[in-house]
Amino acid sequence: FLCRAHLCQAQVVSSRSSDLKGERMVAQILHSVKSCSSALDIATRDVEKYGFLVYNISVVFWNVARPVLREGFRSKVLKFFSRLVGALESMPPGQKDPMWMYENHMELSRCYLDEGSNSDAVKECEKAGSCLEKAPEVKLVLQTLKYMAHLHISNGGKCESLADGSPWKRVPLAPMVLKTLSLRHGAGGLSPEALEK
Repeated sequence: FLCRAHLCQAQVVSSRSSDLKGERMVAQILHSVKSCSSALDIATRDVEKYGFLVYNISVVFWNVARPVLREGFRSKVLKFFSRLVGALESMPPGQKDPMWMYENHMELSRCYLDEGSNSDAVKECEKAGSCLEKAPEVKLVLQTLKYMAHLHISNGGKCESLADGSPWKRVPLAPMVLKTLSLRHGAGGLSPEALEK
């Protein structure tokens, strides 16, 4: 009950931020995230038993933190979000939704990128890609590979190296999508501008 009370508090505090702007809005949202963190402290005492609460916390977090899940602000929730995704990962396999895990890993990757930690962003994107092994969707595979190619290019690499790396060999459709992207954009690999096409 205490965990649910913290989640209710997070939602109430968040609702008060709807009329705020700038730093006051961010401060109010971070206060909501703090309530989510208190709930996570309780739920992670026994993830086997309270896995459903970890999932509920992740849903509430997305609802309250949505205004700061954008470029320039994502790093403000990175510490908690990283902890939350770790808790989601520790849930029993039967309780994990691959598509929800995909969404969380992709957003956490963007948080790391916002902070300037490209290597951690790549690791989270690879974890998102591994979630697609069980539920491959062409649109998501393409979206993820474009983002991963952007991460590699911004680090001075080329997208061809993705085809050989884990987990992309195991993701259905990924080799075909990478080959198509490489052919479409030439031997020099993908440029950041080409990724937007």
